[in-house]
Amino acid sequence: MYHQFYVTPVQPNFLRVLWWEPGDLSGVDYRMKVRLFGATSSPGCANYGLKRLATDYTEEDQQAAEFLKSDFYVNDGLHAEDDLDTAARTFKELCVYVTRASCTCIS
Repeated sequence: MYHQFYVTPVQPNFLRVLWWEPGDLSGVDYRMKVRLFGATSSPGCANYGLKRLATDYTEEDQQAAEFLKSDFYVNDGLHAEDDLDTAARTFKELCVYVTRASCTCIS
C-alpha cells in the first residue's frame, strides 16, 4: 500500500537511509521516492492519499468514493453488502476506481 504513494521532490531527505555492507564503513546514502512500510508517517500519508483520491474522482464514481471516504482506513477496507454478488461488484468497481490513480487493487 505505502509504495503506491510517491514522496514529493522536497521530502526525500526526510526519508533517508544509510546503508553499508559489512566491513565497508563508507556507506551509501539512499533517499526514498515512495512511502516506506514501517515509517511512522506512512499510515497517515496513505490514509490521506486514499481520501484525496476519493475527493478528486468523486464525480466519476460516487459509490467508490464514498467507500474510500467512510469504510477505509490506511490499507483496510471494511464494508458490508446484503449479498455476495453485490459485494463482488462493489470490490471490482473499487479496483477500477483506484486504478485510475495508478494504484493497485489486491484482495
